[in-house]
Amino acid sequence: MEKTEQEYAKTYSSKKFLPFGSGSPRTQFRQRERVGLTKKIIKYSVNETFFDIWSDDLAWVLGLIWTDGHLTGNTVSITSKDKILLEKVNSITGNERPLRIRVTGRAWDLSICNRQVVKRLREIGLISGVEGKTRNIEFPNMPFVFKSSFVRGLIDGDGCITRRVQGKNVKGLFVYICGASNIFKGLVSWLREQNINHSLYFETDKMWRICIFRVKDLKVLYNLLYPTEYVSCLQRKRAIYDAWILDHTKYSESIKNDNPLCKYCKGKTNIGATRQNGTQKFICRQCKRCTSIKPESLLKEWNSRPACPHCKHSEVVKAGIPRGGQDYRCKKCNRRFHVPQPL
Repeated sequence: MEKTEQEYAKTYSSKKFLPFGSGSPRTQFRQRERVGLTKKIIKYSVNETFFDIWSDDLAWVLGLIWTDGHLTGNTVSITSKDKILLEKVNSITGNERPLRIRVTGRAWDLSICNRQVVKRLREIGLISGVEGKTRNIEFPNMPFVFKSSFVRGLIDGDGCITRRVQGKNVKGLFVYICGASNIFKGLVSWLREQNINHSLYFETDKMWRICIFRVKDLKVLYNLLYPTEYVSCLQRKRAIYDAWILDHTKYSESIKNDNPLCKYCKGKTNIGATRQNGTQKFICRQCKRCTSIKPESLLKEWNSRPACPHCKHSEVVKAGIPRGGQDYRCKKCNRRFHVPQPL
């Protein structure tokens, strides 16, 4: 049975133990522990050598710590709403300390209490919240081959991968990364080394946002972030990226199969961006000349257009959709006429 402080003071003399309130906190704790006034501390082990040798998993964990982590004393913690993500980090680092749910019940905390690990992280560049981690932390100095894994950790922590409607066939993909200006210097430098075009937006108080949305750059970034199927990552964000890659590959193949050969050099062509009078333009990849044809789908729609009621000319173009129908303009007499919508 645990003893109270009064029972302790009566039982033990000051010659053997210092009275409560004197000595260092460590000494007072040991005094209380001897008489059963404190619970025994449970020490959880962690793989210290994991943080000493550079690897893809270490770079990914550092990306999470640099975004969603915080350092207090000899404890480094990561907070996230994704419990599966933190369990993955515990498994990689060999941390035996269980996850702790926050008071709000909306997030989980992962804590690593180890003096050697914290010392190693400080050598890499981690700083505490008192030192202004959010706005002053810098891109860590690491081997170049592991930078892509670190960026993957940044995206899993403070990044966003989302799809938006862009045209009628394929939904566009947007990759956002948020952070402070100091860490963005190294991030922008890495993107330029990989020839990835990006847009940089200023938010507030030294905070920036990077957006990557061009198809060519998204494909390059995908190959860098997810070189294999088994890399450590947040699966729900990768699933969005994988779905876009699959949809865009199918769409590109369907377009390439329908593209005609160049009428000048017989080379392969890319679909053009403009359509005039039912004509689709294709640009040659080699000679850069333009080939114009009328695909069957466009010919069918073109032939279904009515003739001009004024001059009986068959070539008309659309000129608006007012009053629940379709307006047309004749190319010969340049007069407009209205065709009501069928009931």
